Amino acid sequence: MFDLFLLLTPILLLGIVALLGFVGCGFQPTAAEDISISPASGPLAGGTSVTISGSNTNFSGAPTVNFGNRQTLTVTATAPSATLVSSTQLTATTPPSTSAGNVDVWVVYTYQSGTDATGAATFTYYAPVSLATESALDNAGAKTIQTTLNFSGQKLVVVTLLWGGTTLAANPVTAPGATFTQLYATTGPGLNPQQLAVFFASNVTGPITITANLTTNSSVDFIIAASAYDNAADPDTASVQKTTLPFVASPTLSFPGANLAPGDLIYAVVVGRNTASALSGKLVPGSGLTSEGTNITGFLAEDFSVPSTPPPSVTISASDSTGTATRWFTFAMRIPHA
Repeated sequence: MFDLFLLLTPILLLGIVALLGFVGCGFQPTAAEDISISPASGPLAGGTSVTISGSNTNFSGAPTVNFGNRQTLTVTATAPSATLVSSTQLTATTPPSTSAGNVDVWVVYTYQSGTDATGAATFTYYAPVSLATESALDNAGAKTIQTTLNFSGQKLVVVTLLWGGTTLAANPVTAPGATFTQLYATTGPGLNPQQLAVFFASNVTGPITITANLTTNSSVDFIIAASAYDNAADPDTASVQKTTLPFVASPTLSFPGANLAPGDLIYAVVVGRNTASALSGKLVPGSGLTSEGTNITGFLAEDFSVPSTPPPSVTISASDSTGTATRWFTFAMRIPHA
């Protein structure tokens, strides 16, 4: 007959060794220890405030948020700041990245006497919209006007025309290999008596020469302003805002922050007049926007970039150093990042 004690002794010893090993080591990560990140995308420059929520986690101590390849444990960067909110949530700020695309995000933290690491969430870095090049030309009295954008590769191109005369109309702008879509045009009496039209074309390969023409010759201003953008999707037509015609005394447009995303660009145009002529002034970005590019003579066209954390609302307005402007018209739209 087998001795039951002798039979069970090795099993009991193995159990004791396993128990001692568990007590002496920290809790190891499990597949169920997952995380999610919100927002799940941000610009290459970093600086996006994110919330990381865990499932079956026990965040404690000073968590480290890693960005890189979780499978190979390759850490390319760590969040510059991470704040413990609870055992299942923390906040952090994304570090900068050298390339666009998806990266793994995981959290390393202390638990009891050991170190734990979560599963990975995915964060997408993108390049923000940026102004590549711009040009402007005023050819008063001409029926046809041309301007050239010198760039290589493919860009989003936005063109604005300003001309005078209520009986004149502008034909769609053209350029070799590009198809332009009209985003906006004044109707009726126009801007007393100025007219304005905005066009865009996607995936344009440069350099290109852009041509615009009127139905007949004009004796007043005929201005073309063109800009080319990197990392840009088609303009958001739903975001188009404009002041009510005719000119208004206080040209201010407001964009709710909820309708803007980090890396977006706001394209804005303003036309200022006193009783006789165009004025030189400036576009003024509201809180949270950064100016990109320069004003264009004849009318004002400028771009404003949206920061990593959009403010509750942003405004676009205009000012005139001479203080003689009595009539203004403003137009603005959002250009989303690609």
